[in-house]
Amino acid sequence: AQGDMPVVVFFYGGSWQRGDKAIYRFVGAALARAGIVTIIPDYRLYPPVLYPDFLRDSALAVKWAKENAARFGADPAKLFLSGHSAGAYNAVSLATDRRWLGEVKLDPKADLAGL
Repeated sequence: AQGDMPVVVFFYGGSWQRGDKAIYRFVGAALARAGIVTIIPDYRLYPPVLYPDFLRDSALAVKWAKENAARFGADPAKLFLSGHSAGAYNAVSLATDRRWLGEVKLDPKADLAGL
């Protein structure tokens, strides 16, 4: 990547009970072909954890993405969230409810470029 590429954090679905980032490699490959650096984090699943820990894990992943985007040639000011099914819920929750990103000292309005 060139250093000014957008970065998307993609959260997979699975009813918060199943899923693995490795299953969604195709998403990262497709977005990379479009010039987007893609981060697909794992998050802890039910039953070992309960709501809202999925959101807290997701917020930590967004913080990591923001702090490390430049290492992968991405511009941290061009940080987007995306997701599928339960992962989409995680992405929307982080982008619209300030408490989740606030817990990791981020602000959706200031730190996200979009959803």
